[in-house]
Amino acid sequence: MVSKRHRKIIVALTIITTIITIVSASWEFIMRIYIQYRFQISRDNYNSSSSIGIIGGADGPTAIFLSGKQYSSIVTLVFALLSALGIIYLILTSKRNCRQK
Repeated sequence: MVSKRHRKIIVALTIITTIITIVSASWEFIMRIYIQYRFQISRDNYNSSSSIGIIGGADGPTAIFLSGKQYSSIVTLVFALLSALGIIYLILTSKRNCRQK
């Protein structure tokens, strides 16, 4: 039997992960629209853009900077799975508690 304290902790963590999932999913969408509007970038150029910058001198080390797509959707996916697991766990334990009473 799950104690009330553990259940409250799981409820709190499920709420937090759900909020993080919603914010991270909408943030990626909102930032894409804002950058396209602010810098007047077409959708074709934005989705396939990446760059390489090489900074170096004759007397120092050379630095190479790479930029491209970031995998922020993985973070969203992880938190979405945690949220789903928390919700499923809470549903299953509430049904089990109702049957025992």
